[in-house]
Amino acid sequence: KNADALIEVTEAAITLSEAAGINVADAAQAVTLAMNQFGDSAGGAAKVIDILAAASIEGSVLIPELAFELSKFGGIAKKSGVNVSESAAAVEIVGKTLENSGIKIRNILLKLETGNKRFKPSVVGLQGALENLANDGFGTLTELEKRFNVQNAAAALSLVQNREELGRLTKAFNVNGIAQRQAITMTDNLDGAQKRLGSAIDELYLTIGAGSEGGAITKLIDDIALGVNSFSEWANETGFFTELFRLFINTTKLGLVPLTILFETFQALTGGFESA
Repeated sequence: KNADALIEVTEAAITLSEAAGINVADAAQAVTLAMNQFGDSAGGAAKVIDILAAASIEGSVLIPELAFELSKFGGIAKKSGVNVSESAAAVEIVGKTLENSGIKIRNILLKLETGNKRFKPSVVGLQGALENLANDGFGTLTELEKRFNVQNAAAALSLVQNREELGRLTKAFNVNGIAQRQAITMTDNLDGAQKRLGSAIDELYLTIGAGSEGGAITKLIDDIALGVNSFSEWANETGFFTELFRLFINTTKLGLVPLTILFETFQALTGGFESA
């Protein structure tokens, strides 16, 4: 299961890196952060990269930053019934003008969930909660400071004022297959073909190497290393290289072509190695 999960995340990260033009390490971290926070509700690695890829197209917050901010409130978002798409949309709206958007959104969700049911995202949805706040007069910074404290009021105001945009972005981020389509578009040239070849090699290594039972590549390398070490020990014991070098020097001094003699010597010595 762990190997399959690793391969799934790696394949998703490669697709996301190609779709969004970021390196594979950043893409893998972004996918992992989102999946760790939202768990099964994230919908799997393929769904996560679709949301992140769509966000890179529709939004202004960079994917590594978006994933980092999601990691700050993903747990409470999941408990509040706020999915990855809507959470990413919230980060886009708040993060456009404010720093530490993830912490501010977390504090807002916590406050909403401890209040009246009309304002609980887990009951009426996040957009419904924001709509009810606006209808009840929480549409100014002063009023929101009373409910969410000074440090979170500006973020709350941004969400309330842009609640329709929140809905639009949530829908725009929830498009299946967009990461794969964007990756194909972005890499539809010679440079892209080279990147796809590199990605295929990375995936092959993961599949039959570190990600496979026993590590086939690791075992092969270990076997080669063992053979090299054995040959080195034999060469040291028999003086193989010393004799070969001496013979080469002597034949060179005589102005002879040493290749035939070297070959015959090599055959004689390796015969000794086989019988050792």
